[in-house]
This record gives sequence, structure tokens and C-alpha cells, in this order.
Amino acid sequence: MPKQANLIVGCIYKHPHMDNNVFNETYISPLLQKLSKEASKNIFLLGDFNIDLLKFETCPSACSFLDNLASNFLLPQILLPTRISPHSKTLIDNIFCNIPSSLTNTISANLSSTFSDHLPQILILPNFYPSIPNKCAKNLIRDWSNFDNEGFVQDFLNINWTNIIKPENGNVDMSLNNFLDNIDHLLDLHAPFKKLKKNQIKFSQKPWISQSLQNSIRIKNNIFSRFVKCKNPTLKKRLHREYKIHRHRLSTLLKKRLHQEHKIHRNRLSNLYYIMLY
Repeated sequence: MPKQANLIVGCIYKHPHMDNNVFNETYISPLLQKLSKEASKNIFLLGDFNIDLLKFETCPSACSFLDNLASNFLLPQILLPTRISPHSKTLIDNIFCNIPSSLTNTISANLSSTFSDHLPQILILPNFYPSIPNKCAKNLIRDWSNFDNEGFVQDFLNINWTNIIKPENGNVDMSLNNFLDNIDHLLDLHAPFKKLKKNQIKFSQKPWISQSLQNSIRIKNNIFSRFVKCKNPTLKKRLHREYKIHRHRLSTLLKKRLHQEHKIHRNRLSNLYYIMLY
């Protein structure tokens, strides 16, 4: 980070069958001893620790784990359960850091996401690290709605590729760059870029996700969100069953659609190779 102290980020996973005391003594204590020599640096330890911090008052190993980290000024940023099932709630995933929240206006949270049975966590330090603009993000996508396949092929064949690639120079890099530049120019003519709307940006890199699949994803996420927030045990079990059924169906449809998309791209590459060959 420019004009900031060096940053140390550690990603940790503890197998659920590993004894907590062994984990604390064999891994956490030696790690913290090494990190104590880096006190001037900003430290983040994050991951799936499989130690339920909600039980720190009743579980000695959880208390010891938390005390070890806190004594090195590494404080937990996640305070709510990160794994929720119809029968239990546990706080086993976390982000520990040694940056005082009073200096950073820290924002931390669990995200209601269906990536796994663990909720993902975020930690935002708005006043600590400067935002770095993404110069590559243009939110643009090619418009294929009026693409003329025959016109593209004809324009491709009309190009004198020998003069462009110049194989006699023996410079492969230059030849490839010239080839790609001309392909880009052709695509700009037949499939120009257009600016995406806000609701299109999310799926711009996943064109195989149709509108109907997007609707199914929203329904699945809505069911999961209701399950996480539900307080009624009977309703919670029903929502969990409904979510698992919907997730399985959606996963099957997504895999099938992705396979179809890969097949389309393979055919396009084969056609382009055929044109270049002949």
C-alpha cells in the first residue's frame, strides 16, 4: 500500500476434527510469537478457525484461543454467527486485525450468500487505506445483436494478412500483435462496444446466465435470506429444505447451460481456425 505501513495477511483453516488445544499450542502460539516481532505492521488473520467464539465463556479452549489473539492486539471483527443450520448457530469464521477501530471507522459484516453453508465475511476500513481506482473497469460489452457473420468473414478474407503479419521478419510477437489488432478492429466494426446498465454489470462476464436463471438465483437467495433470519424452528426447517431443493435444481441448470456455452465457443474457435487455414 502506498504511504502506509506494510500489510501482513494470513489465511488460516483448522480442520474441525483437530483438537483446539493442539491447534492453539502447535500453530497459533508460534505464529503469534513471530508476528509479535512485526508490531509496526498492520496484521490481518482470517479464515475458518472452527472454534466457536460464541462459547468463549464456557469453552476453555475457545477462551484460550481468543485470549492469545487479543493479547497480541488482534481483535475479532465478526461478532455474529457465521454458520447457521436449522439446529445450531456458530461463530467459527472470523477476521482478526490489530488496527484500532476508532482510527478506521471499521465496517464488518456477514453476507447473506449461498456460496456455501458458511456466510462470507467482509471488513471495510474506509479511513485507513486509500481507494485505488480500477482503470480497467469500463463497464462495456460487445453488442452482438446486429452481428453479420457473413460480412465479418468477407471482411476477414479481404485483409492482406501477409502484409500485416510479415512472417519474413521472424518476429512472432509483432506478428501476433498485428493480427490481434486487426481482429479487434473488425470486431469494433461488426460488434461495437456498448455501455452496460447497472443491472447488467453483475452478469456481464457470465453471458450463459439467462434472465430466467437470474430470476431463479434471486428466488434461491431470497429463500436463504428468509431461512437465516427466521426465528420459528418449524418454519426454519421447512425453509432449509426448500432452499436445498431449489439450490440443487439451480446448480443442475447452471452446469447444463455452462456446458452449452463452452460448446458454442469451441465451435466459434473451430470456424475461425478453418477460415485462417483456407
